[in-house]
Amino acid sequence: MSGRGDVTRLLLDLHRAVQPCTGLEAALPALAEVLVPGTGWRSVGAYRCPAQGAGALERVHDPSGLVVPDPVLAERARQERGPVVVSASGPGDARALVALPVLAPEAPAGRGAEPVVAVLEVLADSYPVAVDDPVLVELGSALAAVTARERTTADLADERDEAVRAGLAKSQFLATMSHEIRTPMTGVIGLNDLLLHTDLDDHQARLAHGVEQAGLGLLAILNDVLDLSKIEAGGLELEQVDFDVRSVFEQSAAAIAGRAHEKGLELVVSCAPDVPTYLCGDPTRLGQVLTNLGSNAVKFTESGEVVVEATVERARGRSVWLRVRVRDTGIGIPPEAQATLFDAFTQAELATTRHHGGTGLGLAICRQLVAAMGGRIGLRSAPGTGSEFTFTAQLGRASVEAAAEVDLSSVRSLVVDDHTVQRTVLRAQLDAWGSEGGVAADATAALAEVARARAAGRPYQVLLLDAGLPVEDGPGGLDAVALLAAQEAAAGAEPPLVVLLTTDHGVGSRAAHDAGVRDVLSKPVRHHELRSALARIAGYADVAEERRPVRLLAPGGTVRVLVVEDNPVNQLVATGLLEALGVEVSLADDGETALDALDPVDGPRADLVLMDCRMPGLDGFDTTRAVRALERTRGATPVPIIAMTASALTGERERCLAAGMDDYLTKPVDPARLEEALRRWLPDRTTDPGDGADPSAAEGATEPGSPGDDGAAQPATARDLPSDASPAAGAGALPVIDPERRSMLAELVKDGESFFDRTARSFASRIDGQLAAVRAAVEAHDTHTTFTAVHLVRGSALNLGLPRVAAAALALEDEAHRGRTQDAPTLLARVEAECAYAVEELRRSLG
Repeated sequence: MSGRGDVTRLLLDLHRAVQPCTGLEAALPALAEVLVPGTGWRSVGAYRCPAQGAGALERVHDPSGLVVPDPVLAERARQERGPVVVSASGPGDARALVALPVLAPEAPAGRGAEPVVAVLEVLADSYPVAVDDPVLVELGSALAAVTARERTTADLADERDEAVRAGLAKSQFLATMSHEIRTPMTGVIGLNDLLLHTDLDDHQARLAHGVEQAGLGLLAILNDVLDLSKIEAGGLELEQVDFDVRSVFEQSAAAIAGRAHEKGLELVVSCAPDVPTYLCGDPTRLGQVLTNLGSNAVKFTESGEVVVEATVERARGRSVWLRVRVRDTGIGIPPEAQATLFDAFTQAELATTRHHGGTGLGLAICRQLVAAMGGRIGLRSAPGTGSEFTFTAQLGRASVEAAAEVDLSSVRSLVVDDHTVQRTVLRAQLDAWGSEGGVAADATAALAEVARARAAGRPYQVLLLDAGLPVEDGPGGLDAVALLAAQEAAAGAEPPLVVLLTTDHGVGSRAAHDAGVRDVLSKPVRHHELRSALARIAGYADVAEERRPVRLLAPGGTVRVLVVEDNPVNQLVATGLLEALGVEVSLADDGETALDALDPVDGPRADLVLMDCRMPGLDGFDTTRAVRALERTRGATPVPIIAMTASALTGERERCLAAGMDDYLTKPVDPARLEEALRRWLPDRTTDPGDGADPSAAEGATEPGSPGDDGAAQPATARDLPSDASPAAGAGALPVIDPERRSMLAELVKDGESFFDRTARSFASRIDGQLAAVRAAVEAHDTHTTFTAVHLVRGSALNLGLPRVAAAALALEDEAHRGRTQDAPTLLARVEAECAYAVEELRRSLG
């Protein structure tokens, strides 16, 4: 270096070189690039020093290979805490060797950090080198700063790791405790429920109802804590199954409809016409977000409306982004509270918790679930103006598509509802189905519109009438129906058919039909129920016929399906679904009978097999293995075997495929999935999907063995509750009989009797014996037999459409699968109670 300017420039370069570096490994190469050309030094190397001088020196940087670590020199530098310069005796013609200690920053008390963390060695051309050389001083200072940053980074990483470990430990503890508390809590609720169905006087009944409300409130808190802790512990796994989008929205609305109607709120659920019928994702978690947001909206709204709307934000390739808005006319949220509203254990203000209850966990859970679904959640609100929560969710296109909607262009419809949003939503849906018409806000306007349309030669065929029209605005409910009939009779015309929309505010179905009402539908109106009602008015036998393929079997072809199932209820359901598709059905009650039927010596007596997985004796897994062994021995072509299972156990699908089964369907068996499976595995015996209204005809649907498909059908749309679901917690949201399942089975008729009636009678006549088997196993502390016996009950319940029975049975099934017996008697009591309610409801429906 020739002058002061050169030194200054070099010092600045040293400073710039190390400024972005957070550790010695990054800083040393950067320094060497500046020092070697700037000083004429031959080489710059470094090595870390072990604690207290013990152990070998660890080379950190020496690209030239000229620096040989000198333990004696390193120790001198450590002791003197400053540069040490000695005459060089190393390679080449270097004259001096400089050892510069890299000092650690001041260590916190108790940390015991080494004061010297490394030694820098420099080979110089001249000797001696001044120990106060400004370059050496700056070099030592720069490396000390780097070391400080290195320690800070390490400390922050340690603190972060410790925080993560503490958070996981907390989440795991909360999850464990919530589950352990929830199990006896469900028992308390179940036993109290049984108590409520005994002869109690008024005072006792009040106390028991108080226990019920308190228990359900505590259970809701435990479920929130369990959900949040599971998410934070990394235990959240989203399923990817095809599901009916509108069904998820409607089921979530059903869970909050009772409370909304009690408060006199208008609850509106709307999916825009461009929202696909089916999408692929996790319907349970999507429904959880919808229910949580909807429940909050109802909770904080005393008058007005709660509206849930879904639209397609965008679509690209196989992805569809849904945008969902949940808005209310409630108390609103002040701006200062909105920033932390999605944090755990947070509500807008303490008074909110006191007045409305809750843990403040719901929105935190929603935020996590929405993020897991690839979306974002936000809020717009102001005190006194209500709130609007908006979230997006990235979902996949389903492997099936809905058939074309029923053509309702021949049905002119008039919507009569005093609620503007409800009127608009219904009108838009009817227009999308091709049913043109108008709207009216009250009965007086409706009567005038009916008369006007008749006079214009464009009469209405159907009138959708809100049963809750305010009487101060004119006649309401059944009075309006009577006036309509009288008006049209006076004009010598047929009145429009009336579909009454009701929240059950004093309107009974019998009274409505006696007054001339064609159909009574509950609000919020279900998409499928409304379409079915209008389809019947349009002259279709039933909308379900539109969803069936025009022709499943190829011309002149036959398909023989063997149903291997020990449960008579499930046999009836499978038979009804298959016969509706024109399939010849044979039954095997057990695995041994199935083997006889499938022995390929004389050729199998079936083209395809539906195999129940869990049967006494030879179960479905062993039966399949035996069939495959026989086929290999005889050199026969393998018959397609499709598993049917109600199991909620992880890995069930993989176990089915490993046993030799070709496909997998969950109970309750969904007609569209069954139809898709038949087409998939019997392509030569069924029609091309393009020839009929087959839901599996979606463009881009994967075939077995194709990339991204493992050859197994996705689980059915109607999904089981998760294995940690609490039947008591969901009991209020679940109907005793699933109306959609009931409607589907009722459409299947043989010998003048619907398959719903057949299966209902079979279930009612056999359930006592099945429960006796479960009870005996529980009393014997036999978890294996308990699992098998209660699984039989749950399978029947799922196929018949008894979700409360299925949920209660699942809890006991899960207990038995875990090998536990402590809570089995309480869980059994819940199963027996739900079965009793179900049988009572079934017998009432059977007349």
